[in-house]
Amino acid sequence: MAKLNTNTITIKLKEWLTEPESHPKEVLAVFLGVALVLGGLSYGLQYEEAPEPLKQKSGKPIAMDTFVPDGKILLQITVANYESLDRTIGHFGVVDLYTTPLNPTEKSKKLAYAVKIAKAPGNPRFFYVLLSDQEAAPITSYRGEFTVAIRNPKVLGTKVVTPKKAKPKRQIVYEWESL
Repeated sequence: MAKLNTNTITIKLKEWLTEPESHPKEVLAVFLGVALVLGGLSYGLQYEEAPEPLKQKSGKPIAMDTFVPDGKILLQITVANYESLDRTIGHFGVVDLYTTPLNPTEKSKKLAYAVKIAKAPGNPRFFYVLLSDQEAAPITSYRGEFTVAIRNPKVLGTKVVTPKKAKPKRQIVYEWESL
């Protein structure tokens, strides 16, 4: 049998591809070989194992609460504009929190600046915000959905807006005795 080199293989492939009717068995064998390789690759990619969750040295999966520093809490909130937020920030980000007005005449109010936010696993509508105990009170008192504006993640220092209490107006009341 003659020794095959790359030139003879290239010439034979060109001949098979340009004149397939003169070599039907070889063309069929090449076609079936390519189909088997591509089928095996697609099968392998389809049933590829999902990546394992992060695990601690003890072998237990890491939960979200392991990332919460001392003096902070993770507070679950419902976000009105969750579709755009879900596509934009990924799993973590820094945002400003606003109230979502129920009727069109109301204006939204800013509740917090530069809050760290994390996506809730399994439900894209819910997110978690990282706040201190003192900062959580105004956020938990609001009962509606939040509107979120994305900030630069390098911004440091969360600040929660506390509503200013209106000072009572002073009134002078004169009482006259009638004679």
